[in-house]
Amino acid sequence: MQVSRKEKCDLYHKLSLYPSLYGFQHCDLYQANDQVEAFAACNSSSFVKTALFFKHLKYGQVECVKGLKTNFSCHVRTDLFSVCGCTTNVRSRKVFSFSIYGDNNDYNCGVLRQVRLAKVFFPGWSSRVYVNASVPERIIKMLQYEAEVEIIPSNSQFVNAGSMWRFFVADDENVDIYCTRDADSVLTYREYRAVMQWLESGKGFHSIRDHPWHAYRILAGLWCGRKRIKNIKNMMLAHNKLREKSDDQNFLAYKIWPLVKDDILVHESFFSHHREASGGQMIEFPVERIGCEFSGVAFRRDWGDITKPQWKLYQAV
Repeated sequence: MQVSRKEKCDLYHKLSLYPSLYGFQHCDLYQANDQVEAFAACNSSSFVKTALFFKHLKYGQVECVKGLKTNFSCHVRTDLFSVCGCTTNVRSRKVFSFSIYGDNNDYNCGVLRQVRLAKVFFPGWSSRVYVNASVPERIIKMLQYEAEVEIIPSNSQFVNAGSMWRFFVADDENVDIYCTRDADSVLTYREYRAVMQWLESGKGFHSIRDHPWHAYRILAGLWCGRKRIKNIKNMMLAHNKLREKSDDQNFLAYKIWPLVKDDILVHESFFSHHREASGGQMIEFPVERIGCEFSGVAFRRDWGDITKPQWKLYQAV
């Protein structure tokens, strides 16, 4: 049963939560059961939905996957967190790093979603977003309220290397652990568990490959480290390819992989597909995927709903 407009407004007011918790994308609030008060279906595609659930002024994440016909099965994926955790930009020595440039809401709104999701799954971590003057001022101001924002000067040698700015975090002596992620993807519980398993492993670096097309040894938006890669900016300049598509991937493959290959844990879902990308200590994910979910999945504004969902909520998995 869908919540009325008044109830929806009251709930948002009660939670002191803006409707754009997952970026500016449209969310519908639904009543649930005794387990949660309500949940908001957001970032929907025709086969997977990422949602929030609310209970006693706290929130968490629900992942909903299409089954037969128009039914979606929903699984609670996180513990409950205080709503106030959504609005803080406290710096941490554990950092998620993103970069955005231009005026594209898939990325500008997406990175806001990622920053907020990082607080859901990784309390105590902070997010850092590298931007330049091409990003609208209103977006930069919103990010400064919730994350560390590093502005790349217009005269920087790296001004055209937007997809690689996020790698700068690897040479920050004030950071102990870092993960680089895509602005338009969605952090998930499955990814959280993989990162936790890496941290427990003692390995210096981490790579995730969770889709048949994840054929690179290190994906630009799915790797982490806890050892500094000194002089990474000079390595980028020596690479001398900072403009072309996939330069971030090629830089990681040809410059970074040789440095980390003996000290990296790789979560790999498709061993038979990625023989050429083999190397490091490869293991399976600690949590099975739900439906079609995979780490690094991107959400786009034009992936609108084509079904009218019916909901069934399961216990935590």
